Amino acid sequence: MAMTFASLQDSILHHMGDVSGATRVRVKRWLNDTRNVIWEQTHGNFKEQTDYLTTVVEYKSTTAITVLVTNGSPTVTSDGATDTAFTSAMAGRFMQLAGREEWYRILSVESATSLTLEDDFIGTTAAAAAFSIRTYLYPIATDVQRLLQVTVEREENWSPLEIIDRIDAFDVVTVPLRWDGGPAEICWLDEETPAGVKQLGIWPNITAASLVKYRYQKMVTEMTLDADTVIIPGADEVIKNGVLVEAYAFKGKMQQSAFYRNLYETERDRLLVTVSRSSPKWRRRDLTDAGGGGYGYGVNMGPSFPR
Repeated sequence: MAMTFASLQDSILHHMGDVSGATRVRVKRWLNDTRNVIWEQTHGNFKEQTDYLTTVVEYKSTTAITVLVTNGSPTVTSDGATDTAFTSAMAGRFMQLAGREEWYRILSVESATSLTLEDDFIGTTAAAAAFSIRTYLYPIATDVQRLLQVTVEREENWSPLEIIDRIDAFDVVTVPLRWDGGPAEICWLDEETPAGVKQLGIWPNITAASLVKYRYQKMVTEMTLDADTVIIPGADEVIKNGVLVEAYAFKGKMQQSAFYRNLYETERDRLLVTVSRSSPKWRRRDLTDAGGGGYGYGVNMGPSFPR
């Protein structure tokens, strides 16, 4: 059974014979630092997660649903109809007014008949303006560190998308919102929203609601609660010994520090081999072995997802 953050602290403090509050604070930091180093060095399915999202169908206004826009103002309101049907889910998507080329990101939705744009409207003030709302950015799990594979459900198959870096998307995707129609070809991990929401960019725009499956490497979070664990299978003792290296060096006991360094490095190397061997070997869609040690590194190197 994995040791908790609290039990790891207590074990180290009692081993040192120092249970002071100041030392406990240092041990907490050393535990997180050592765990993070081991996390980066290990590879295994415990670091991976699969999640889903559904793409958004473009929302187009009708003759009964139009809006009032004012030059120099970010506010968009219904022109009098009560069925404009803005929803909170539209925050973060993009709005375009009929006859205009500009797309405005929606900052917030105040009600079914009122929303606020991220930038002031630069066009001519108008009432009864037709509009459309679409997006190419989708909220994803908060613990995503790196995308391993992204696939879109098409009929009875999962079609993989090419994963590119966000900076490359600026070269490949010049004006993504002006690209009408799929099928989607590429995707990237976009920058977070001002609220800290992580986003997946998909291009070209998918015009129909489609299920997207994404597999990713999880981002490790700091251990803060007593019940937290190190997550890495079998790593408790390795991490504990790594902390003792720092703890005894801090106390000036270099002989003990050197002893635990040798123990830590030996057990760490054994852990890296053990954890790696226990990880599944993914295969490409063509059923050949994936590269990068079989852990889904690189573009579309993850598993071929079954239905």
